[in-house]
Amino acid sequence: MFGTLIDIDTDGNILMKDKGVALLPNLFKVYKNKYLGSKAVKWIVAMHDYRSPYRSLPKEQRETMVNNMLLEKDKCTFKDKPLIIDAIKEYKSISYDPDYEEYRSMVDKSAEVIKVFKQLKVNSENISTINDLQVEMGKAAKSRRELKNAIINEIESGNKIAGIGGDDDLSIFEQEEMFK
Repeated sequence: MFGTLIDIDTDGNILMKDKGVALLPNLFKVYKNKYLGSKAVKWIVAMHDYRSPYRSLPKEQRETMVNNMLLEKDKCTFKDKPLIIDAIKEYKSISYDPDYEEYRSMVDKSAEVIKVFKQLKVNSENISTINDLQVEMGKAAKSRRELKNAIINEIESGNKIAGIGGDDDLSIFEQEEMFK
């Protein structure tokens, strides 16, 4: 789907691309569960993969979009199941990258600030405060764009994201985990 640990082809089939996926036993349990299966795995990947096309959206919007696109519903009925929560934690831990996490946090906080900013009413008493807030929002937007460009440059240069992908050889830790 997004060129990381798991791909989902145009027919919706799940393709495991990396031997590191062996470290995700809960994700396999989700996949094998007859009530969850591939649709739940697709939902996890679409919601939490760093290269998901939905990833740049604030969490509420991302969830709404993913639910509508993959589940054809407004609400996800399985997202709070313990197995799903455990699979998400595993998926996030193996694909963790601090730059992406920082960017994701910046996007989420910016969305919150924008909501507050939209609710402000301009009057002669607060115009200076609103102008100051606009300047700070501009600085935050510039910083966010710079981080986004750095991430894009890293991806385009062919560098692998920390924790994602790798060579065909499993580390000793991965081999031990695979055979547990």
